[in-house]
Amino acid sequence: MSTDFYRVYESAGNKAGGLVNLYCLAHVRRHFVRAGDANPEQLRYWTEKWLDRFRVLYRAHDELTAAWHGSTAPARGQETAAAERLEKANRAWDAAIGVIDAERKKQAQAPGLQEPAKKALATLDRDGTGSPPTGTTRW
Repeated sequence: MSTDFYRVYESAGNKAGGLVNLYCLAHVRRHFVRAGDANPEQLRYWTEKWLDRFRVLYRAHDELTAAWHGSTAPARGQETAAAERLEKANRAWDAAIGVIDAERKKQAQAPGLQEPAKKALATLDRDGTGSPPTGTTRW
């Protein structure tokens, strides 16, 4: 179930067996924009870097979607190329997610990080490896 952070959806995901909340990345990204708006003098560069990371992730998602569609019924003789494109797209997606996750963990430990930035980073903790402890939430 792709949702925003409305608690009712989170509760449903925790109660229903097999239901996984997939938080909309646009909603997650919005928290980073709002953090920058809350303190533009101190968080402008921080926000720009996070928006760059999200752009890379969006591009990786677009390529992964296109590669997946191309691999479902490739033209005759294009099976290997389609499979290679899909594998490359998967690696790009994993790399983009890895950068975001590593940076999230590093910055969450940084002393002196502005409160709006801390709150934005906390939205990334809802990825199934942090909170909620049930592991039923993803972004």
